Amino acid sequence: MEPRIILPLALFLALAALFLLVLQRASRLVARTREHERFQRSIADLDVRFGRTIDPVIAGLDEIRRHRIGAEALAEVLSRASDELRTEIDEARALRGPAGLTDVPPSYARELERAERAVGLAEHGRSGLIATRGGPRELEAQTSLKRAALNLRHAREAAGMVASRVAETLPPGTQRTSGAAQQSRPPMAVSVPAVQAPVTATPVAAAPAPTVAPAIPGGGGEGGPDRDPDPSM
Repeated sequence: MEPRIILPLALFLALAALFLLVLQRASRLVARTREHERFQRSIADLDVRFGRTIDPVIAGLDEIRRHRIGAEALAEVLSRASDELRTEIDEARALRGPAGLTDVPPSYARELERAERAVGLAEHGRSGLIATRGGPRELEAQTSLKRAALNLRHAREAAGMVASRVAETLPPGTQRTSGAAQQSRPPMAVSVPAVQAPVTATPVAAAPAPTVAPAIPGGGGEGGPDRDPDPSM
């Protein structure tokens, strides 16, 4: 082949290979972004369900401790919460976190398991309160209910922090882009108004008045000085 044909062909092949490389990297970035967003939606949905599960339990425990409802009223709520928590724990364990968030599924599952243990403690306190109503072990049952409510609140708060971290984390590719954009942004110049220094007036000494010589009495000559008379005359 002639050189004038080989050179455009080589340039075309190089551009085609570069285009395929860029397309491959872009497709990987899109796939990672979709996986990241899917994981965010899963954690957000799980967090909403977790709140709906334990909020009635916490409210019921507070009502029992304030003697507004009986311990029997919480039996169905605790049973339903225990079943829902077991389902949510299995779903959290089955999740696979993307890059940078691989520790989230086991961390969130641990908070769900803590809430499950707290529900079991609440059931223990509720049963003890019914069995020993007015007896010497009523204080122990009340303490179990109080500890269960406290553990549920702590688990809800910790799980919410994990969910907030997932919601605020960007995909790996966009993190580098955002950081580079912030570094390349020039610093904004801040103009500070100049402060004029106060002008202090320096006192000027008055010039001394000119000294006037005394007038000399005039004599006999024209314009000449006076002379003493000659004694011989």
